Amino acid sequence: MFFSEAERQLGELAGRGFVVIEPNVPAFKACAPNKQWPLERYNAVARALQDAGHEVVQLAYAKGKVVAGARPIKSPNFRAGLAILSRAALYIGPEGGLHHGAAAVGVPAVVLFGGFIPPAVTGYPGHTNLTGGAEACGMLSPCAHCRAAMAAISADEVIGAALARLPLPGLEAVQVPG
Repeated sequence: MFFSEAERQLGELAGRGFVVIEPNVPAFKACAPNKQWPLERYNAVARALQDAGHEVVQLAYAKGKVVAGARPIKSPNFRAGLAILSRAALYIGPEGGLHHGAAAVGVPAVVLFGGFIPPAVTGYPGHTNLTGGAEACGMLSPCAHCRAAMAAISADEVIGAALARLPLPGLEAVQVPG
């Protein structure tokens, strides 16, 4: 990804080393219910990461679910969102545009796939891809199998995967001589 000077500046204003958490899936897509993880679990993940010393942010826009305690960062468009994401230590959210964006800008991710589409199709080997143990069905309409797969992904599983990918707070700025 190449960013314009304005996009780079927007990213710089966001800071560095935070966790981007995204609970929203595009509501206009018929498959959206199959990719939605419960907001209360995103909130639990955000609290645990904050308690461990990590800053949690969410890209802010007009509509959608808001993660409690996450610092909102205004993102006027997808490219601006990627400029912000490029400065993150980790992305946590559903399979979709931002998980592809994380791969494009080299940011590790914990991706909630559930049972809709297999990670072998749209996942990346450098990401932790969680399915809830389900085989993908590809159902485009609301599906009990997909809801069950998402329900099988616990907040503790996401927290563990996130902490395994994150540096210890304060160590990201340490310079090693040599």
